[in-house]
Amino acid sequence: MTTAYAEEAIHVHDTGHLSDREIARATGAAPSTVREWLSRRSAPSGLHKPIERIAAGDYRAVARLVSGLEDPGAV
Repeated sequence: MTTAYAEEAIHVHDTGHLSDREIARATGAAPSTVREWLSRRSAPSGLHKPIERIAAGDYRAVARLVSGLEDPGAV
């Protein structure tokens, strides 16, 4: 059940060296849910998509995630 969103979560995890908890905090998902994405057993949906978080007004969580990708030591 891999989608582009799950692949993006994997990319963020691998490239940004972000933990499941950091990704969970940025997306509003539970860490266990993020682990499911990272293992490709499920895919993000609803407000877990960063664009949906931005649309809901929670751009700060997404900005923190992006910041962590740019400078992993800053998060």
